[in-house]
Amino acid sequence: MNCFIASISRIFIIVLCAAQIMLVGCSLNSGRYNSERYNKVKTLPEFKPQISMKTIWNRSVGKGQGRGGLSLKPVIDSDIIYAVSCDGELVACNRYNGKLLWSKSLDTSISGGLGFNNELLALVTRKGKLIVLDKNNGAEKWSFQLHSTALSEPVMQGNSLFVQSVDGTVTALDLSKGVQIWQKTTVAPLVSLRGSATPLVKQDALLIGLSTGEISVLRLKTGDEIWRKYISQPQGFSEYSRMSDVNTQPIWIKDTLYVINFQGNLAALDPWTGNEKWIQKASSYCQLAEGSGNIYFSSETGGLHAINADSGVLSWNQLTDYKAHHLGSPQTIDSSWVFVGDNLGYLHVFSQKTGAIVGRTLLKASIRLKPLVEDEYVYIFADQGQLIALKINEAS
Repeated sequence: MNCFIASISRIFIIVLCAAQIMLVGCSLNSGRYNSERYNKVKTLPEFKPQISMKTIWNRSVGKGQGRGGLSLKPVIDSDIIYAVSCDGELVACNRYNGKLLWSKSLDTSISGGLGFNNELLALVTRKGKLIVLDKNNGAEKWSFQLHSTALSEPVMQGNSLFVQSVDGTVTALDLSKGVQIWQKTTVAPLVSLRGSATPLVKQDALLIGLSTGEISVLRLKTGDEIWRKYISQPQGFSEYSRMSDVNTQPIWIKDTLYVINFQGNLAALDPWTGNEKWIQKASSYCQLAEGSGNIYFSSETGGLHAINADSGVLSWNQLTDYKAHHLGSPQTIDSSWVFVGDNLGYLHVFSQKTGAIVGRTLLKASIRLKPLVEDEYVYIFADQGQLIALKINEAS
């Protein structure tokens, strides 16, 4: 009888933890724009504009990211921008005027994408089917059933495609034939954030962030592990407090690898040995950005931080006025600005050097994804499905 009660108690704890994860993975990650909540938020600080942004076109793409905390990132190739929604609407548009070049309804729910190269697009369905498409018209080239679904985009390099599933399995496929080359399976924790890190291909290595709080480096051709290291060790007594997912793609700059995890650390590592160069307490499930000698990240507790890439010392942060806004993933342009959206519909622009606010526009659509910056244009794929193009103008 006692064993039965203990089993029921364990099931209850697991269900409770899962509910907590949905709150972290969906509510914080995918807060939707709400006019009443917007009106209650503290007025943002005034500033002297150094940059302005004007919307030049706006197109609706299905249901966007949906309510599941997805990160369906658009991609740009030359003068075309591609985007896919959670309900399977795929579009290719002229990035300058928004003219629709072609569209395709995939008639299935999408969980991961878009991956791309010069000729192909790749995405993953909610049921774990990897689909590779012709970039010119959306026609299917081939498909492959993965071990489980993926919440990050596939990565193409040469004649290979790499994708990480939510259970930690990494699969390498022949891009021309759609057949498996190798597969690497890792042990996933009982409870984790809803998401997974996009693999990073660099030279002959494949770098993957794991839901265990580790970074793993694999040989590109064979999947053999070169090294693995904890960014932070899981701590605490509950499954929720022990979550330490690496949900973001690492950044490799010169001879240093930068990686951050949830409820853990931001670390600078030797990419070939895993040896620490420096490590700082941090927590984020958003993508990193780099520029002007800094690494930028949005904290899961609120605020934007700039850390000196060489020393790990804080360069600046923006905390006080942005906690209620749940900033998304930042993006840099040249050595000047950092762009970051929030779940109340603002797109903020900060100086890379000082952290001062230099621009802001209200789009009234929650923004979690990293903005795409190309030339003098910024592209936003908002949570609700608005694909928005803005033109940047510097103040005279």
